[in-house]
Order: sequence, then structure tokens, then C-alpha cells
Amino acid sequence: ITQIEQSQTTEQKWEEEFIQFSKKPTNKELLSQAELIVYKFNGVYRTQRGDASEENYINPQALSVLDIAGIIQLTTESGRKYMALTGKGRHFVKLSHEKSQ
Repeated sequence: ITQIEQSQTTEQKWEEEFIQFSKKPTNKELLSQAELIVYKFNGVYRTQRGDASEENYINPQALSVLDIAGIIQLTTESGRKYMALTGKGRHFVKLSHEKSQ
């Protein structure tokens, strides 16, 4: 670890990670999808398509990308699946809004 790396704040590291993450257009879509699920559906998501609204459907591969990147945290409560943004995930959403303006 270099001196520069040690002096970076967590948010600076996340900003660099966001730049790398955003280079893949599908990742931008995944972040938007996670934001929609968290804020419109209170984090409730589905991994199987059904007759109900498809807006809170997310495929398992997308979940793994977001989870492995540390953007979301997954939980299950009373049989319902929930997604929450981590601190890093909230920062990524903030950066995506700033970059889109």
C-alpha cells in the first residue's frame, strides 16, 4: 500500500471504483434497478417473474454483480426478499445522479 492509497478517504476509493464500475453500461442499468427497488418498493424484490408488477423483478445474475461489488445487502424476512443499499451503494447512486446532470 502506497502513502497515497493510505491517505485516500473511503469516498475517494468508492469514487474510483464507481468510475470502473460505470464503464460497463449494463452496470449503470443494474444500479438504477437497485435504486428503484430500494426506494419505490421498500427494498422488496423478486427473482422470479410473475403476474404482478415486473418493476421489482431482478435476475439472480444482476443480484450477484451488485452484491459482490458491495453495493447492496440482501436479507430475507418472513419469506420476503429485501435489498438495501450499503454505504457504498448509496454513494454510487449519488455519484450516478451527479454524473447524469
